[in-house]
Amino acid sequence: MFDIGFLEVLIVFVIALLVLGPERMPDAVRQAGRLIGGAKRTLNHWTLEVNRQLDNDALQQSVKEELRISQINEEMQQIKVSMNAALDVASADTPSANSAMVNRSSTVHSNTEPAPLSLSTRPSLTL
Repeated sequence: MFDIGFLEVLIVFVIALLVLGPERMPDAVRQAGRLIGGAKRTLNHWTLEVNRQLDNDALQQSVKEELRISQINEEMQQIKVSMNAALDVASADTPSANSAMVNRSSTVHSNTEPAPLSLSTRPSLTL
């Protein structure tokens, strides 16, 4: 976290020893240790809380995405069912249209050689 080397710590220790004296030095070191420990615990607590919130947000996003996907799947299933029902109704209502398409397709296949396509009648590809 901080870039403090041994030399810096030694200088601070010597200055503290000169200012405080040998009688009060152990109490000051003990109190400094408590303050540093409390600061570390508070920082760890905040870090854990932030990580929990981030995990909670990610979990909520995941749940929302799953709900959206399931709704889309349900809508697709409903559309599929309604399309199948519409196709069933359409095929039951118009049996003559199906027979006309069968007759037309049989006449198309009766030719032995297909007619060549001119440039104007060829299908064009659009992108």
